[in-house]
Amino acid sequence: MTEPTQPLKVVIPPEVLEQMQRDIPADELQGVLDEIKRLVETGEIFDQSEAVDLETLKTEDPEMYMELMQAMKAQGLDDMDDWVDGAISDAAVKTLN
Repeated sequence: MTEPTQPLKVVIPPEVLEQMQRDIPADELQGVLDEIKRLVETGEIFDQSEAVDLETLKTEDPEMYMELMQAMKAQGLDDMDDWVDGAISDAAVKTLN
């Protein structure tokens, strides 16, 4: 995978952040978030990433597979290609902060 020419922006959905706050002690959570930010800024996130094989996930972790499929359907998407394409186009949208 080639690295993007624009800086990446990591967005953690509120419900995911809430779950992280429940599951990770407060003193460790900031460290986790800082490490994610560092990995993105240095590009190491790409070096440490692995592609997800949905067929393998479906058999090895059907619960995670169903969660991904439900999240995709909730966004009105039919397949993973649409989801990835949507994420890429959303990232290209300029926003005011």
